[in-house]
Amino acid sequence: MLEQDAALTEQRIRMKGEDMLRSHAMTIGQLSRRSGVPVKVLRHYEDLGFLYTLGRSESNYRLFGEEAVWCVQVI
Repeated sequence: MLEQDAALTEQRIRMKGEDMLRSHAMTIGQLSRRSGVPVKVLRHYEDLGFLYTLGRSESNYRLFGEEAVWCVQVI
């Protein structure tokens, strides 16, 4: 398990103006490593509406849930 993947457990995100704690949230880079799909392609999938984010991190990174890995595999 990568050190960055250990950070998946809990990350603060902004969602609709409120701070909340999400477990198992991953950045687009982490999703890319787990799925083997390039970040640019994942952004395109999101633009097309195939993937949904949980929101944004405090650093404004897109955050995805575990279901995004499954969705990418299906696509």
